[in-house]
Amino acid sequence: MVIAKTVHGEQVPVDKKDFEMATCIYGVIIRDGKILISPQWKENGYDFPGGHLGKGENHLDGLVREVREETGFTVKPLKVIDVFTTFFIHPRTKVAEHCTMLYYAAEVISGEISADGFDEGERSYAKPARFVTLDELEKMEFMCSSREMIIKPIMKYLEEQIINVNDIPIVKNFADSEMADLKKILICVHGFNSSKESESIAHLVPALKKQGYGLVAFDLPGHGEHKSKGLTIRNCLDCICAVENDIRTKYHGPICMLGSSFGGYLTLLHLINNKRQYDKIFLRVPAIDFYRTCIAAYKSGWRETKLDFLEEVWNNYVFDGAQTIKEKINIIYGTKDTVVHNDDIFRLKKVVNCKIYPIEGAGHRFNDDEKQKVTEIILKVLKT
Repeated sequence: MVIAKTVHGEQVPVDKKDFEMATCIYGVIIRDGKILISPQWKENGYDFPGGHLGKGENHLDGLVREVREETGFTVKPLKVIDVFTTFFIHPRTKVAEHCTMLYYAAEVISGEISADGFDEGERSYAKPARFVTLDELEKMEFMCSSREMIIKPIMKYLEEQIINVNDIPIVKNFADSEMADLKKILICVHGFNSSKESESIAHLVPALKKQGYGLVAFDLPGHGEHKSKGLTIRNCLDCICAVENDIRTKYHGPICMLGSSFGGYLTLLHLINNKRQYDKIFLRVPAIDFYRTCIAAYKSGWRETKLDFLEEVWNNYVFDGAQTIKEKINIIYGTKDTVVHNDDIFRLKKVVNCKIYPIEGAGHRFNDDEKQKVTEIILKVLKT
C-alpha cells in the first residue's frame, strides 16, 4: 500500500495496482519581483499555474497551454527547476494518481490575467490568478502539490532571481523625510559600463534639488557596486521595478524616468512591460536598437558581452512593442553620435509620441557645456 493525499491533505492508503500514471507540469513565473499563483480549492489554497499533460502532448506545449488556460498569459518556458514524484487523489475524478511533477521557470510574453480559459469544472474551484510577494508565498498552503517537496527548491530559485531593493546600491538627492515636499521624482537608469556615479547624473543632482525635484540613481546588475546579480536584461528590468516599487510605497507624487544609452533601451522595455503612468520620460543618447549597437561594437573589436546576453537582447526588441507606449518621450541626442544609431530615434517617432532635442555637434559623451544644455532641457520639461 502507498499513502496518497487529497487536495485537503487527507491521507488515503492505496494499493499500488490501483494507481494510474500521470504527468503534470507547472510554471514558476516572476514579473516585477512577484510570483504568479493560482488560487484554488479553498479560501487559502494555492498552486502554481499548470496541470496534467494530455496524451501525445509535448511537455513544453502542455506548460504553455495550461498556463494560458489558468491565467490568461502566454509564456515562454525557460528551464526546469525541479522534478519529483507524488501520489494523490484527483479531486474531481477521485482517481489515485502516481504523478511525475515538473516545475518549469517561464516568463510572460503576452496577455493579461483572465479566467476565460477555465473549463466548467475549473470554474467551480479556481479563481483568477494573481501575483504575490515572496513573503506571501512562504505562508501559502499548496493544494495539489506537496509543500514540503516543492517549496525548498522553488524558494531557492525565486530568492536567486528576485532582486531585493535593499541589495541595490542607490543614491538620492533627498532624505526620506523630504519626499512629501518634492514636486516630482526622476528615476535615472545609467548606460552600459557606467554607474549611478556617472558624470551626467552627477551634473543633474544639484540643479534638480535646487528646483525641488528628487533624483534617484542606482547601479544596474553587473555594474558599479551591484555585483550580486549577473548582467541580464531580466535582472536589469527587475532592478528598475524594485527601485520604482520602493519609491511608490513612500511617495505618491509624479514619477519621471531618464534612461541614458543602454539605460534608454531598458527604459523603453520597462514602459512596454508595465502599465503604470509616468509624468515625464526622457531618453539621452538612447541605444534604442541595442542589439544593433552591440553588433556594430562587436565588429569593431568590443568583446565585453557574452553570446547568451546578446541572445537575450535579440529577444527583447523595442520595436516589437513600442506601439503600446502611451507616454510622450523626450529624446535628447548628439547629432555627431557614432556609438548609437540616431536613425532609430526617428523610426521610434513614427510609432511613439516623441519630442526630439538635438545637441548640435555633440557625440555620445557630452562635454560640460553640452551637459548643461541637457540639464536645462530636463528642467524646462519637468516644469510643464
